[in-house]
Amino acid sequence: MLPLSIPLFRLEDTGMGLQMQEYAVSQVLHWFRRFDDYHALKQQARWQPLDEYRREDFTIGIMGAGVLGAKVAQGLQAGAFRYVAGAAAARRGRRCKALPGGRAE
Repeated sequence: MLPLSIPLFRLEDTGMGLQMQEYAVSQVLHWFRRFDDYHALKQQARWQPLDEYRREDFTIGIMGAGVLGAKVAQGLQAGAFRYVAGAAAARRGRRCKALPGGRAE
């Protein structure tokens, strides 16, 4: 336990929001565009077009809908991806659900 004389601050976004958004969106695109599958084909010296994923069939889960999770959600929404977001508030009896357009409530 900290003594009361030590100030304690909560940092909501110290510049990590944009970094988190870029990283998460890059990973979603990596999976959505099947880069690993194409890499495996390349290792076999084979070219084979793969079926594309459809955004309607591709839902991303965001664990934590706070400041950083909201930034990630904005990036996904800009790319027209659907997502669901869970928040600690759900543990207090509130539910987080997906809304049309990918927004979380």
